[in-house]
Amino acid sequence: SLEIGWHLYGEQYERGAFLVKLRQHMRELGISENHELPDHLTHVLEILTQLNPQESRQLASEFVIPALNKVKNSFKDDENPYRHVIFLIAAVLEHWTNSVKGETDEIRVS
Repeated sequence: SLEIGWHLYGEQYERGAFLVKLRQHMRELGISENHELPDHLTHVLEILTQLNPQESRQLASEFVIPALNKVKNSFKDDENPYRHVIFLIAAVLEHWTNSVKGETDEIRVS
């Protein structure tokens, strides 16, 4: 599953609150919803690119990276087609959140 909230909270109430917060970010940032829930990795990554750097770092370090670490730990073998992508996204976010302030304040997507 690529739903960040599910990896953090399962089906607990806290996931619902997390979904509401992400949906609010999406509306404020003009990000269109689709068939995926707001906590799907594709939505969360888009939110990260559009929030201000401080909020983005906080979201990444408190929620996205811990969820991706759970996903990484769930891979049983090298056969999963998402394995390398998840490892790459987690590594980039970890580097970005740990970088020296001012070195790079934005996640750049080209």
